[in-house]
Amino acid sequence: MTFSDYDCSAAAPADRQDRVARGVGVALAKCLRQAMEQGRMTTGIWHSARVLQRRPERVLVCILPTVRDVNDHALHIHHTLITAFCWEHGIRLLKVEQDTLHDAMMKLWLSHHDNENSALPSQTPSPSPSASPPAEELDVRCVLIETSLNGLSFEDEVVLDFHDEVMVGSCYPKPVLKLPG
Repeated sequence: MTFSDYDCSAAAPADRQDRVARGVGVALAKCLRQAMEQGRMTTGIWHSARVLQRRPERVLVCILPTVRDVNDHALHIHHTLITAFCWEHGIRLLKVEQDTLHDAMMKLWLSHHDNENSALPSQTPSPSPSASPPAEELDVRCVLIETSLNGLSFEDEVVLDFHDEVMVGSCYPKPVLKLPG
């Protein structure tokens, strides 16, 4: 699959770019679901940093949300360090709109929790099985998807191809993906 339709020139139709980015957002949402079901997802700055330090070769993609609060200097520094680490180790990095990432992760956790009665990935269980996790438990400031031992799924390939063609290409500014709501 190629993303030659994603033309970042000023004359490119925005609706075509939006369609491509929307399709990649759907594929990324499916990747997140598969990773959660297979236990290869890590959430949160500290848990992700631990995985990045111990086994960076296993990380398929690092997902960082856009930062809305420009006064959150600590988060900005964390994102800068994670970005630099990913670049240094050849780890693919995607930026996702913060609200859609939080909403998608919340829906994923709730559906997975209902099916499996399990905890958040790399997090502690919420006190009540029927209650949604407190906001501080659902840490989407950094999300890692590790490679599957079974190989890449179609959705994984779509996301990786998008990254390799658009995110690494000469397109500026880099697109921020939106996950379906």
